[in-house]
Amino acid sequence: MQERFTAGFLEDFQSHIAGAGDGLDGPELVRVAVRGLAETLSTRARLLRVFILISTQNDAVLAIGSKAAQEVGMAFRALVRQAERAIKRPDPEAAIDFVYRVVYAACEHRVIHLAEDMESDRPLSWAALVDELSLAAQLYLFAQPLG
Repeated sequence: MQERFTAGFLEDFQSHIAGAGDGLDGPELVRVAVRGLAETLSTRARLLRVFILISTQNDAVLAIGSKAAQEVGMAFRALVRQAERAIKRPDPEAAIDFVYRVVYAACEHRVIHLAEDMESDRPLSWAALVDELSLAAQLYLFAQPLG
């Protein structure tokens, strides 16, 4: 069942980012990548939550989920890599990978808890979460580091 569920995971992400490389600058590419990842995860949230929680106790379920996450990660990084020259971090590839991990983790956390106010008394909608994650990723990748 999980293999059928994850089979379309990469396709879903790719449909969310289709045509994104055409003439977009670095920050906009990041926004599209973050939004595409968040939408892919949020549209599958109910059943994805079950697989994530089972994967903490079942290595086979973890392996299937990890493979799907890594495939989406490769596509995410390929999209953002188009703006590699504008990235201000010393190792752009590692920075892009870090952004993917942070965005994935934040979205996965939301999927697990299905709540806008689990970790704070200030609710944060999916849309607001995506906007803030996009901004954080843009600043991390493209702003000149302090000090």
